[in-house]
This record gives sequence, C-alpha cells and structure tokens, in this order.
Amino acid sequence: MSRRIGLARWEALLEDLKRSLSGTDTTLNGVTIKSGEIEDCTLSNDHTVTGTGLCGVQRSDETSLTRTGAGIMGAMEVSLPAGALIIDAGVIISDAIVIGGNSTVTVRVGTGADGEQICAAANLMSADTDETVKTVMNVIGASGEAGVSLAFAAQAPMWSSSTRTIHITMRNGDAENTTAGKAYGFVRFMIVA
Repeated sequence: MSRRIGLARWEALLEDLKRSLSGTDTTLNGVTIKSGEIEDCTLSNDHTVTGTGLCGVQRSDETSLTRTGAGIMGAMEVSLPAGALIIDAGVIISDAIVIGGNSTVTVRVGTGADGEQICAAANLMSADTDETVKTVMNVIGASGEAGVSLAFAAQAPMWSSSTRTIHITMRNGDAENTTAGKAYGFVRFMIVA
C-alpha cells in the first residue's frame, strides 16, 4: 500500500525540521533571501563572494614581522575575485610589535610587491613606541600612533575585471631591529561586475 502526503503537509514537515542539513557539493539556484528571514546563520571556514552587489573581506595569512635594520618587515598578500571594487584596506596587529630604539613603521598598499599604487605609506608607529595587539590601521577610520590613517591614492586602481593580488607592506624606516610582532592585512570590497 502506497501512502502519499499532500504538498501542505510536506511543507509543514520541512519547516518543522530541527536537523542540520549537509550542503556538501550542493548548488542552490534562484534563491532569494528576504530581509529578516534568516536568523542565527553562521558561515564557517573560508568562503568566496562572487555575486554582483555583494560585499566581502579577504585577509592575508598571519605574517611575522621581523627585520634587522631598515626595510620591509612584513609583506602580506590578499587575493581579490574578478570584478572587486576596493572599499577599504589595512592591517590588524595580532601580536605586539617590538622595535628597539627610535624607529618608524609605515604601512602601504599596492598592486605590486612593496607598491603604493592604492595607498601611499602612512605611519603606524614611531618614536620608540611598541604597537599593541588589536591595533588596526585602515582607510576608513582606524589610525596609527599620530592619528594618521591610510588614504587612497589619486586615481588608484580600485577596480579590476579580473582576479588580482593586493600587496600590503609594513616597513621599518630606521636602522633598528624588529624583534617581535605579527599582523594580518585585509581588503574589504564589493563586486560591481
């Protein structure tokens, strides 16, 4: 004997389901998410934002900051998807920076290694201070020791129709040794095409 249930009953059973569903290798097409209809949603692991109009953040791996004397103390790379318009960029100090003597640390953002095509160098710290964990320096508000934020360069290449790598570089401007410190670089973006 075959038992059939109606559509209304099937919908009620699905809506009342209190289980975790695995979506491994699952593609949802034509899905519309209305404001306020998703509660307690958690995205875990890395994810990729590719839809037009969506915003996302990509970050570098945690980078150890070391240097004997002046020069590059940390070079971070952030991969952006095709069609990404840069909205913000910066660094997060995840382990306190310690530099001996009177030294200056700058942050710059470019399309090439150690480049300044997107943001020219700005002071994160200077005058023999140690930068603490959780310090952030970015374009849209968080500033370095002297109240200086990163700023987008004139006619900076903010958008690209193809995937690309953005380089975030921290430099020690003086002949002082960097003995500790770690950081993440990040870029916030919106897909426009």
